[in-house]
Amino acid sequence: MEWICVLIGVLFSYVIIKAIVSPPATCTICEAEIKKNVYKWKIEGQNEYLCPNCNSKMKKKKSNAAFKKRFG
Repeated sequence: MEWICVLIGVLFSYVIIKAIVSPPATCTICEAEIKKNVYKWKIEGQNEYLCPNCNSKMKKKKSNAAFKKRFG
């Protein structure tokens, strides 16, 4: 009987830890629901989680800035 209480305690702990550690379910820029792929960016010193659409926009901005810096 006590093993059931231990099992319930372990499952409860797992759910709490998973909720704390897992990334949010929405994009921090467009607030769209993220289903499969989560992309992590450091924007203005904070970790932001982006959807695939916002991730591609950020890649393009970063690439354009690098190109301008390199070739003027």
